[in-house]
Amino acid sequence: MLRAYDQAMPGLAERLVTAFEAEGAHRRMIEQRLLTEEALQNRRHHHEAVMGQACGLLVALSAIAAALWLGLHGQPWAGAVLAALGIGSIVYAFIKGRGQSV
Repeated sequence: MLRAYDQAMPGLAERLVTAFEAEGAHRRMIEQRLLTEEALQNRRHHHEAVMGQACGLLVALSAIAAALWLGLHGQPWAGAVLAALGIGSIVYAFIKGRGQSV
């Protein structure tokens, strides 16, 4: 098949092969860039998820600590409500998080 191209125009077969090889190299380079970018995005997403979990835990533990302080300082109902909110937020995060993969 390439001989027919060479007969029609001398050197055309070699030019076509060179062009196909260059296109293949370019395509592989683009795919490698896309894979690298995807890996970076996955790392960023994971980092954001971990930071969000850590911040959520900090907020929930702060609410529980404040509830304990309120309970020990004569405000048992306020402490109970705050503790329920703190513990409830942790339980909600665990239940909601089961359906999602990070």
